[in-house]
Amino acid sequence: MKHSAHPARSLPLALSAACGLAMVAAAGSGASGIAAGGALLAAGAVLAGLWWRPAATAAVLLAVAVIGFADAPTVSAAVAGLAAVGHLLLRHAADGATTVTGPALLGAAGFSVVGVVAASFPLQLPWLPLAAAPAALGCYVLALRPYLA
Repeated sequence: MKHSAHPARSLPLALSAACGLAMVAAAGSGASGIAAGGALLAAGAVLAGLWWRPAATAAVLLAVAVIGFADAPTVSAAVAGLAAVGHLLLRHAADGATTVTGPALLGAAGFSVVGVVAASFPLQLPWLPLAAAPAALGCYVLALRPYLA
């Protein structure tokens, strides 16, 4: 895919690359072994994503794997997640679509804050994972309710 040097198209690509590399840096900080190798692969996928859009998605999936293998702190994972949202939104905006909107950014920031707050409470409830699936289904039903009427 060829990209012109027009600033309206190159700026989202440059910002997407910056967010992608920030995602990899946050996910792989302090990583060693297989996690460090995954971080290098993710950085390569971020750069490949400048020319081939599916590589941008692969970079995010590799960053998730790096977080899992490196056992990254909660805040680092949240920062990597926010950078991943920026990376994907900006990468897909590079082809002329308007993907970076206020609701998208507010949703990403809100879920990150909720995730960090939820992870900061060390609850020892063995039944909690069983309640997560019905709770998620309930949220989907509530979100779809205006469209089902």
